[in-house]
Amino acid sequence: MRTLIEYYGERFELCIGPGDRDNLRMVGIDLERISGIPKMILEAKNEISEHLDRVGLRCRVWLGAQGPRMLKIASKFDGALLNYSDPEMVAWALNKIGRPYETRKWAAGIFAPAYIYREFKPEIYRVLRFASATVALGTSEHVLKRFGLKDIVTSIRGQYGSKPFSTSVLRMVPPTVTERFYILKSQEELPSYIRTLESLGIEQVVFAYPQAISLETIRELGEILEATSKE
Repeated sequence: MRTLIEYYGERFELCIGPGDRDNLRMVGIDLERISGIPKMILEAKNEISEHLDRVGLRCRVWLGAQGPRMLKIASKFDGALLNYSDPEMVAWALNKIGRPYETRKWAAGIFAPAYIYREFKPEIYRVLRFASATVALGTSEHVLKRFGLKDIVTSIRGQYGSKPFSTSVLRMVPPTVTERFYILKSQEELPSYIRTLESLGIEQVVFAYPQAISLETIRELGEILEATSKE
């Protein structure tokens, strides 16, 4: 981060979190068996911030949060990026955090697989479903239970175990599950969704993969956001 900022200016922000539990399990790391993860992440944040402060550089450090253990420490960061897109889930998470406003600026945002489009392309939607299904299957047990998703997700996890995520597994994940973890909006639908997020207190939206699948989709998002900001 120091190298990037020194070379290209103070336009970078950092987000840290525990990682995807299922992908980590495939390489032999079981997050459920590691204690003190929130404490370790908070210590890492403090170390990063203190180092940058010592050399006179500014960089906001966000927490990638989803379940109650991460949400509990979110106020200690410069902001929290929530790993779901459903307004009901977002409102619940912000209530858990308590929306801290201290002497420093604190911000809330979301980070979700996204596809914002003018003309719908089924092949990109399939990638969107795949990305959001991966997020859904790695979601905190507490969150899944709280929003009535635990039974279906637990069943799917049991069927694919530690095997790599595949198209056959994706077919088992219903759209009613994946739609809570992705942003799929047409040019006309996006402004209303953004207003809903703003009403909840969301200030940042990260339109994650597959929005960045090509220069065309990146450019399209930029043009749509520019048009949305003028409404």
